[in-house]
Amino acid sequence: MTVEYIYGFPVLTDAENRIWTDSLFLGYFVDFTPGGSVLDLGAGGGTLCFIAAGRGASRVVGVDKRAGSCSLLGKSAELSGLPVCAVHADVKELAMRESFGAVVCNPPYFAPGTGKVSPKAGVARTENTAVFADFARCAKRHLAPGGRFCFCMRPERFLETVTDCARAGLYPVRIRYARHSAGKTPFIFACETSPDVRPTVFEPDLLLDSAEGAGMYEAYRRPARVGDRAGLPDNDEETRKSFE
Repeated sequence: MTVEYIYGFPVLTDAENRIWTDSLFLGYFVDFTPGGSVLDLGAGGGTLCFIAAGRGASRVVGVDKRAGSCSLLGKSAELSGLPVCAVHADVKELAMRESFGAVVCNPPYFAPGTGKVSPKAGVARTENTAVFADFARCAKRHLAPGGRFCFCMRPERFLETVTDCARAGLYPVRIRYARHSAGKTPFIFACETSPDVRPTVFEPDLLLDSAEGAGMYEAYRRPARVGDRAGLPDNDEETRKSFE
């Protein structure tokens, strides 16, 4: 178990629940509303949850089918003091009695039998238990009026995922691709959808090796005092042991 930081708040990670670049990119893309509510589907260790809370969301719920991920997310919420909670549930069956201004999702990217094999993060990477259409339908069920569903995905699945969203009653309004550098092809895109049909805006690609890309990482990883909570030393051993 390791202590990392999101907006200066300490967050616990482990081999299965790490802070991945794709989640950082999606969190950077989403316009979280201060005081708003956020639902994170397939939350894992809660990277997107803590980004949303760190940017001022007043209620954040992270849903994951893996009990271990939910446990780690709950410990991080206790450690950080942020308004985040974990729900152990399957997105195909989730039916909460509340709606959210934003639903976010960093879903599995690969169909069964494709992509790199990852014993630690198999459920998180591969559609063995839920496909993207399941996440889109769950998002639509839990969106408040005027809300939006934001997700990230590999570029080769752009048409498939946008079509799944449309079938669920969600339509793209904003899209941005990310590249490692100007000479590389995009490796991921982020998409904001809405129940309302509007013109789709394509934003300039984010280059991870640019000043903007460096700034994205710096904002998340900075151990600093935020509000009335002081940042902890990197990988603080006493903090880790108290939550193991």
